[in-house]
Amino acid sequence: MTSYYMDRYLKNQTFYKIQSQSIIDNPDQRIVDDISSFTRTSLAFSLTLFNAAVDLISFSNILYGIYPPLFVVLLVYSIGGTAISVLLGRVMSISLIAQIVMVNYHLSP
Repeated sequence: MTSYYMDRYLKNQTFYKIQSQSIIDNPDQRIVDDISSFTRTSLAFSLTLFNAAVDLISFSNILYGIYPPLFVVLLVYSIGGTAISVLLGRVMSISLIAQIVMVNYHLSP
């Protein structure tokens, strides 16, 4: 990944354009820092997701072994709650867009 971005940075004399116009200080160091931050965050997210999946499978198996009807009720409850959250999120985003349009309409001359 680093070599890909460094190649793009050095391609078509981009390096010289940035240096001559003083647009960014230490662009090569910023590229390295951004890639490092991206990989660190991606790894942490992947490990968190994997850990959550392992926990879900393990505890679901235990709960199903103890009392299967409760497992089914909790599964339906969690799927329903997720669906409601997604639908409310869409409604809220539509409401926000409508408010932005109204503000822009009222502010236009």
